[in-house]
Amino acid sequence: MRTGKRCGLYFDCTMLALVTGLLWIFTYASPSLWARIYIQNFGYGALLLFTSFRLAELRHGNATDRILFWILLGFSVQFFIFTSLTLGLSTPEGGKAFVASPFWGGLQLSLTVFGSGLAFAVLIAAITDMMEDLRRERDSDPLTGALNRRGLAEQVRRQFRNPTSLASVIVCDIDHFKSINDTFGHDAGDAVLRAFGLLLNDIVRDNDIVARTGGEEFMILLPATVEDHAAEVADRIRHRFKTTVFEFEVGKLLATASFGVAEQQPEELIETTVKRADGRLYEAKNAGRNRVFASKDSDQIMIPTRHKGTVQDSVSERQNPGTI
Repeated sequence: MRTGKRCGLYFDCTMLALVTGLLWIFTYASPSLWARIYIQNFGYGALLLFTSFRLAELRHGNATDRILFWILLGFSVQFFIFTSLTLGLSTPEGGKAFVASPFWGGLQLSLTVFGSGLAFAVLIAAITDMMEDLRRERDSDPLTGALNRRGLAEQVRRQFRNPTSLASVIVCDIDHFKSINDTFGHDAGDAVLRAFGLLLNDIVRDNDIVARTGGEEFMILLPATVEDHAAEVADRIRHRFKTTVFEFEVGKLLATASFGVAEQQPEELIETTVKRADGRLYEAKNAGRNRVFASKDSDQIMIPTRHKGTVQDSVSERQNPGTI
């Protein structure tokens, strides 16, 4: 299911009942080879044409999607055009005359060409999907769903070598993550990482790039985004994450994260922007963590931690969650 769409049970049952009923009528009640030819070919064409309309969004997909759509559309339309043009010229009477008619020969040629084309298109689509799945597995972090370093490098190569507009970078780090693993266990640490990765993907736009660059370190690349907006995005993430309550067997936990933000300057490589954002991250952590620091001014966005708890506080406060 490339688009996740179905024709629907109602449509399927209606088409089956309609075509079957009409064929029965013109086979037994009122035999007519001419009518059966029209019913079958127009029925097939209508079914494929409706399917093409349901898959119309494939026109805007990749090359494989577009090829698949147009071949399917052509396959459906040819049933109407070819049947109308050839059958009206010479209506076959009887089985032998029908097999020898121009309509039958033309129909077989048309079905061979379009059917083979559609089969090859589906095969190519299946192979392309398989390769895309393998590439996604290679370039993605299985725990968080974010890109790994290799996937990030590939996206940077594609989008940021010749950018049409400047981008902003957010570098973030979960605070005291080692203490979370030591106190709550690695399964708890994985749960925190997974939740943080889902949160990032939930807040950013579809064209933004989210990557896990280290154990508890993440990076977000925001194309065509000024620093002020990127800092607002980082603060939304920071606020959502610090209010997320994690419940484990040994107690409850409130974790926090620190963020560094930088905007790409004219003629600046994106790697240089990342280094500046990374520097702001370390300033945020040195200032007390649970903060967002932007590159223009270290005091531009600076959110102090309301409660600087420890892992031990988190374990002991079974009723009131602690804060890392």
